[in-house]
Amino acid sequence: MKKSYFLLIVTAALLGGCASEDHPGYIWYPDMFTSIAWEPLDEAPFGSDSAMRFYPPDGVIPYGSEQITDGYYQYTIPNTPEGYEQARAIKNPLPKTEEVIAKGKQLYEIYCAPCHGTTGEGNGTVVEIGGFPPPPTYYQDRIYALSDGQIFHVITYGKNLMGAFNYQLSPRERWEVVHYIRHLQEQRLKKEGKSLADYQQTHQIDTLKTL
Repeated sequence: MKKSYFLLIVTAALLGGCASEDHPGYIWYPDMFTSIAWEPLDEAPFGSDSAMRFYPPDGVIPYGSEQITDGYYQYTIPNTPEGYEQARAIKNPLPKTEEVIAKGKQLYEIYCAPCHGTTGEGNGTVVEIGGFPPPPTYYQDRIYALSDGQIFHVITYGKNLMGAFNYQLSPRERWEVVHYIRHLQEQRLKKEGKSLADYQQTHQIDTLKTL
């Protein structure tokens, strides 16, 4: 019996070593090398479906979209001067809650504060070390006059020296940041005895020249 096992091992070794440019050798376990190419609508050997049809799981969000509250949100306004003006009419779809503002603050301090500063004065660390010229402060007429949609538009596509953040921040996260920027502005105006809503009603300017 031991002799038979020995002969079998020797034979396998010899056959496995019989390789050349014309014959690379034998594959003893082909399933490890060659996967089965299933054809569409072929009979499936597994699952309850009788054909090779696979469906996305429930709740899957389409690529390029972001689920916000009760639906999908996909930003389709183009990165053009006309698109920037069109964004004026867009409202923030997220509710203004303490939780949303807190998340916006967290994201702002990661992605925005290095240039805009933690308080929005345009004095971030990148500016202080001389890397870039200071961005405009949030506390001036032309920035107050921007709509939420226009701020979102700028975060999405960038403007002037500011780069786009549509890859770093999802649509929902961008709207959270917008809420926090508005929160900073409202806190400043409150100290002056004003409100952002009243301020925007009395300051209608050409926003194509802002930022």
